[in-house]
Amino acid sequence: MPNPRRLLTDWRVCLLALATCIGLGAARFNDPPRTEPRPRSEVEPKIEVMLLALAVTPDKADVDPKLADMLPLIHKVLPDSKLLPDSLKNCGFKLLANERRDLSPKESVACDLGGGYTAETTLVRGPKEGKIQLRFTLARDGLARFQSVVTTPPNQPFFLDKTLADGRHVFFSVGARH
Repeated sequence: MPNPRRLLTDWRVCLLALATCIGLGAARFNDPPRTEPRPRSEVEPKIEVMLLALAVTPDKADVDPKLADMLPLIHKVLPDSKLLPDSLKNCGFKLLANERRDLSPKESVACDLGGGYTAETTLVRGPKEGKIQLRFTLARDGLARFQSVVTTPPNQPFFLDKTLADGRHVFFSVGARH
């Protein structure tokens, strides 16, 4: 016949072991997991950024056929340019670049203007308070010659005109569409 004292001791050990397991299991559910916190990744929507470059030739009446549809807009914007004569009738325009690309912040769209010149537009910041921030850079042989940071509403391009060291007048339109 089994010893009643021995059964009681075995029963207490089993009960103690069971309580310990239950306690450890409960503690496991109450404690936060011991993993590294995941970084929050908020994916910003891509924004279409546009870079247009036109060579303006005041001594020629030639207009690049690719610009025929844009000519009314060009004539509307360019009279304010300090580089051009009062009359635009004798000005020619040559399309150097018309680049559009969907960008995330810190990404760029660039174009080669020839003669060692490049133009680049970088999306600095996506929409904040209804405005987008862009950085325009004009470089020659890899060195920035001009840079401008502009904060503008979407669908409202800004315009720049520059005279390059080789004598070309270049008109730029830079903007973003959200």
